[in-house]
Amino acid sequence: MFKQVNIDFDSVASGYCVSAGVLVRKWAPHRGQVLGETLVQIDVPESLCALILNTAHASMGHVGRKKTYDRRSKRREFQAGDRVLPLLPVVGSPFHAKFGGPYQVLKKVSDENYCFSSRIT
Repeated sequence: MFKQVNIDFDSVASGYCVSAGVLVRKWAPHRGQVLGETLVQIDVPESLCALILNTAHASMGHVGRKKTYDRRSKRREFQAGDRVLPLLPVVGSPFHAKFGGPYQVLKKVSDENYCFSSRIT
């Protein structure tokens, strides 16, 4: 149907090419007279878009949510003797938690887990 043409894709500014059996488009967006960074897009028939997006979402999960959460979270480290207010599960409500304490850190078990004493009054 199409004639195969061997072109060095890196040497052209824009166009279409078959790379690893996939049709890709190389182009550079521009705003006004400013040319942006060159982009390479996979060109997919509209009939396959939903299938590809669903497959990608299923295999990658909620990467965006994790990225947003990680951006706002801060790594905290505690030493033995520090007083903390840990986030504790609410009994009978598996999706709820509340801060309790204060407690005293006894030892660090791993990067994210600590052993702490009974509640300090």
